[in-house]
Amino acid sequence: MIAEAPSKQVENQLVKRLLHACVREQLLPYTIKDTLLIIDLKQGKKTLIASKVQQFHLGKLKIEGQVMVIVQDQLHVVSTVDHLLELIYHEISNDVHLPQWEKFVVEVNNCNINKNLVAKFSEHFNHQLARKMVQSHAETLIQYITSCYSAAEQLMFFEMWAAKGHPYHPCHKTKLGFNSKAYQTFSPEFNQDIYLPLAAIAKSIIHVELGLNIIDYNDWFASQFPDAWCAWEEKICANGLSSHHYSPIFIHPWQYENVIIKLFQDIIEERQLLFFKDVYVTTKASLSFRTMIVKDSIGQPHIKLPIAVHSTSAMRTISPASVHNGPKLEKILKQILAWENHFTGHLKIAYEVCGLHVQFSNPEIEKHLGVIYRDNPANFLQRHEVPIVVAALFEKSPLNHIPLFLEIMQAAVGSSLQGAIQYFNQYCQVVVLAYLDLFLIYGVALEGHQQNTIAVFKNLYPAYMIARDLGGLRVHVPTLYSQGLMLEAYPNSATFTEESQEATNKFLHTVIQYHLGEIVLLLAQEYGVTESVFWKIVKANLVERFHTLKSRVPLDRWEREYRVIMEDDWQVKGLMRMRLHDVYNKYIYINLENPLRDIQ
Repeated sequence: MIAEAPSKQVENQLVKRLLHACVREQLLPYTIKDTLLIIDLKQGKKTLIASKVQQFHLGKLKIEGQVMVIVQDQLHVVSTVDHLLELIYHEISNDVHLPQWEKFVVEVNNCNINKNLVAKFSEHFNHQLARKMVQSHAETLIQYITSCYSAAEQLMFFEMWAAKGHPYHPCHKTKLGFNSKAYQTFSPEFNQDIYLPLAAIAKSIIHVELGLNIIDYNDWFASQFPDAWCAWEEKICANGLSSHHYSPIFIHPWQYENVIIKLFQDIIEERQLLFFKDVYVTTKASLSFRTMIVKDSIGQPHIKLPIAVHSTSAMRTISPASVHNGPKLEKILKQILAWENHFTGHLKIAYEVCGLHVQFSNPEIEKHLGVIYRDNPANFLQRHEVPIVVAALFEKSPLNHIPLFLEIMQAAVGSSLQGAIQYFNQYCQVVVLAYLDLFLIYGVALEGHQQNTIAVFKNLYPAYMIARDLGGLRVHVPTLYSQGLMLEAYPNSATFTEESQEATNKFLHTVIQYHLGEIVLLLAQEYGVTESVFWKIVKANLVERFHTLKSRVPLDRWEREYRVIMEDDWQVKGLMRMRLHDVYNKYIYINLENPLRDIQ
């Protein structure tokens, strides 16, 4: 493990990230003159400035210079997170409750510590990786990975390697609950093997939700994890119990030691829950850190678990609603994708095939003990297909020091602007076909952002997208029902909505803003052109699909969605505002100018 050590460079990055959030979410009034950001701090009678600032669409800034504050005509560098937080709070204290501000400060400081740990490990790992690439004569990362790793190993590598985190969240590396040792043991960025133990839980106290073609949970588990099942059955017999009365359940080791033994002491004492520390599978953490990937997998499902750690603003538990809805959504979505031929082969979905949760009198407790099993995306892959979680496309390749998306693109089409335009158009076609059709015709807005999307490349070109983690999608129920599809959802599930704007925002936020929009920004900066060069491509693809689908969508819905997506101002999540006002279940949105509106 890496010893904790502060880095001025890392802290400076976090200072700029916090300042960016304040400006983008309109927490502090500002002006930009040439390349100078100016924020008048009226309460403190000070002026906050940042130099070498570039403005981009959707309120995005690139701050390359220093952040400074003018106090009584004296200029001081703002070099620490604490200094900036003090300046911010003095301005907004009338609008934020002190206890909530103090929680936010704790989260930011935790983020700072963890970001340092990740930066040090990533620097060392990438240095070693670059050396291996040179030794193998690989010119690009994808060339090296495809020559050395199996498809399943490629998937696991990019999950670990995508170390940046959310592009704009002010607490993107926060994991409250983990100490530094646990953070380095259980976070994906550190590439650790995690021994995931099994427990036995009495069938009488659980609810099991089964997907298509699964008749019995225990039989299915035995077929997926045969070695673990045999060892588990031996333990059951050694304890004088019967597998007819118990089911196997994976429990994250941190969760057991820190949560389960406290909250579920009664059922442990009553032998309704038995923990077998020496019966385990070896796993690695995926990008979401609580979804586990079996190491040396033969296609076993991924394992999503509750871990009572606050990560990017929410405690990562598993609600009964998620367990109930996942397999139900599988049935609906499989029907749709069969009808639509997987949207001409551009979309595959890692379904949540089954899950279980403990049934407890207190719903706030039962969400701490459960499991959801998800299709392994590696099972979808054909020869020469490379699965890359989209977040990894923005990481810099260790040898060429350019973002992976650019390295793959330039290996395919060269480094010209025209080549980039053509390549991005092809990528855009794949993404729009994968997500817009499903949303517009059926009202299903998949969470197509960087963490929950795996882009599959074949011979360096984008082939299709794999969507995963159905808990974050939004279904506009009236549109789904209008297609003759009915779904018995868990009561009061956030997944299902009668509000069309909520589903539209999910599509815009995850697919357009944080997936395609971030590639637009990346390409514009690389080629020194305005973003409109690449937003024009996004618009052209959206317009083409809208017109192609017009006959399949009720006119009022078609017109409304076209207007909201193509013409109206867009809403972006106010992530810092949500933290300051302790909002989890409902989003706070900021209205920003639609970059598509004025493009001809």
